[in-house]
Amino acid sequence: GEGEGEGEGEGEGEGEGEGEGEGVLTVEPGDQSVLLFKPAVVKWSSTQPVRLTNTGSGPLEVQLSLVDGTVFSVDGDSHVILGAGESRDLVLRFAPTAYQSYVDLLLVDDGTRRVRIHLQGEGLYMPLLSCSGGGVRAHAVRGDALLMAMLFGLLALSGRRRRSRRL
Repeated sequence: GEGEGEGEGEGEGEGEGEGEGEGVLTVEPGDQSVLLFKPAVVKWSSTQPVRLTNTGSGPLEVQLSLVDGTVFSVDGDSHVILGAGESRDLVLRFAPTAYQSYVDLLLVDDGTRRVRIHLQGEGLYMPLLSCSGGGVRAHAVRGDALLMAMLFGLLALSGRRRRSRRL
């Protein structure tokens, strides 16, 4: 029975919303869910939607915040007021700055409860081609390990075939 009843009764008896119903927040995806972003190329971005719905009979004020907030962000206003029965789709953006995995935590607060959504994304590098002296040279770039392994495997196979032929 440890921890039971914690946080109950917060905000009761305050002057707000007297004479009208209460707002009730529903968040899609739900509390403690993990939102996976498509891998994004560094300096580009990928997005995921988050839907806020007020299923109550009164207005609701919602505040979105990110614990880190360096590569994940909320497009538009992170302070939303929802009327009774109103829904709003918000866009979360993932814009990686390096070739690595990222995590962050989105907090959605309605004044009485907090929904936590775990965000995960991976930054990728794309090969950059540069023309110098008439030749095209690919810069050394880290990318998807499996793709690179397959590519090197194919190169090794084609190289063996060439060497085994006697001219």
